[in-house]
Amino acid sequence: MQRRVLVVLVLALCVAAIPGIALAHFPEVQGTEDCSGNVSYTVRAWNGPTAESKTNPDIGVYIDGQLVQHGAFTPENDFTFTGSAKLDAPKTVHIKAVALAPWASGVKPGGSRETTVRAPKDCETTTTTTESSTTTTVAPTTTVASTTAQPSSSVSPSTTVAGKLPFSGSSTVPTLVVGLILVASGVVFVISGKRRGLSS
Repeated sequence: MQRRVLVVLVLALCVAAIPGIALAHFPEVQGTEDCSGNVSYTVRAWNGPTAESKTNPDIGVYIDGQLVQHGAFTPENDFTFTGSAKLDAPKTVHIKAVALAPWASGVKPGGSRETTVRAPKDCETTTTTTESSTTTTVAPTTTVASTTAQPSSSVSPSTTVAGKLPFSGSSTVPTLVVGLILVASGVVFVISGKRRGLSS
């Protein structure tokens, strides 16, 4: 009687453990993110007891609900694969790995795990300032040469010989002599006139 009770208990424990074993089939995922928004992740199979329990031909990787990769767990890759994605900017994202195909052990798909990754807190925001260069072009200055109108007719200047007086040459003696003669003639003329007046 006791033996039958023991057998029933063992069978009950086995039946209860089967759903737990089935639910244990899932992919594990870990990820990192850098200051440039590059997300890297590693996906590996759960630690199953056999190779069949860890083998799955189609594991989907989602970032914030968007499918970014199809991977697989095989003995050749040691039931692990990696991937990466580029974000528009550094931010917090959720990475989820889902079994999309049945496991080699016969367990149905659907098992999944997810993780949250964030950019490092010490990321520096770099602002690039572009200086626009202004080019000022100065138009060349045009200089108009001044034009002096030449007179239509010109009067030739008189030419004077340096050191000579008109009509007398370069000496003043002849002029003085002529002057004295004229003065003497006038005196003689006056005296003669007076004498004529007396004699008459």
